[in-house]
Amino acid sequence: MLPSRAVIDASVALKWVLPENDSDLALRLRTVRLLAPELLDAECANILWSKVRRQVISREYAERSFGEIRASAIARIGCSDLAEDALRIAFELDHPAYDCFYVALAKREKVPLVAADQRLLAAARRHLAYKDQVVPLSAIPTG
Repeated sequence: MLPSRAVIDASVALKWVLPENDSDLALRLRTVRLLAPELLDAECANILWSKVRRQVISREYAERSFGEIRASAIARIGCSDLAEDALRIAFELDHPAYDCFYVALAKREKVPLVAADQRLLAAARRHLAYKDQVVPLSAIPTG
């Protein structure tokens, strides 16, 4: 069963516009009330830019895709309110702080963080306080 609310990270949002493994599962999440730190847009923009730079996608496709992500019904939460918790979590998980903003938001809102970022998933699994908070996109039911 899909959660009624969830935090998603850039790895999930990008699957809406880039055909990748589990894109179908990411699209299913669009029916859920979604939240993300404002950082989501910066991360998505950077990844799309990188794909254009490596000639994986065209600039036009990246700009159109970014517009679609920006227009999506994700409640974006300011990063300043999450920063202290994100830093603490980064130390606890020994993981980059920018990913921990998503974990901090999920913890604060008491909802799952759905992610496809394997490094983040592995870091969360190693820590009792976060192993059930971060859910792999692949665990989203298909029907």
